[in-house]
Amino acid sequence: MTYKANVSDIRNSLALDIFKKLKKKFKNKVYCYDPLFNIKNSKTIVSIKKLNLKNYDLIVPLLNHKILEKKIATHFKQNTSKYMDIFNYFS
Repeated sequence: MTYKANVSDIRNSLALDIFKKLKKKFKNKVYCYDPLFNIKNSKTIVSIKKLNLKNYDLIVPLLNHKILEKKIATHFKQNTSKYMDIFNYFS
């Protein structure tokens, strides 16, 4: 949701724009997780509090935060078919 990796600022965030469009189209089937995003500052975005990658059919990494890099990279190698890696973070 943040503007870029490893930054908590959401101004001009492409990830936030993509999330909002997906949420509008798929209603309650789209969730976000960003450990740097301050959910207290948002009234319209519901974020999951704990990331469990096994619970989702499709995962679209929109930012490559260092804090998540190892966990997602490991899961990606074992579950490549669940990922849409549009920015080639793991390819």
